[in-house]
Amino acid sequence: LQGAVGAVLRDHKGAFIAASNEQLEHVADAGMAEAYALGHGLLLAQQLGISKLVVESDCLEVINTMNNGGFTASGAVAIYSDCL
Repeated sequence: LQGAVGAVLRDHKGAFIAASNEQLEHVADAGMAEAYALGHGLLLAQQLGISKLVVESDCLEVINTMNNGGFTASGAVAIYSDCL
């Protein structure tokens, strides 16, 4: 499957800081794409020197996995471990 991910960074007042997107040529499923999106956004924040942030996602699996320390039975386990 193919897909795409994107990330938007805003400041504490909601003002735009940066955005980025990436095409995914090979992704197993939507959950994997959502995990890639998380990593993509965190990498963007890191590149801009942003260390304190709030993550928002429409994917409950991503939020629950990160709240559980990155533990998951999905094929995205390596992606989540990179995000910690």
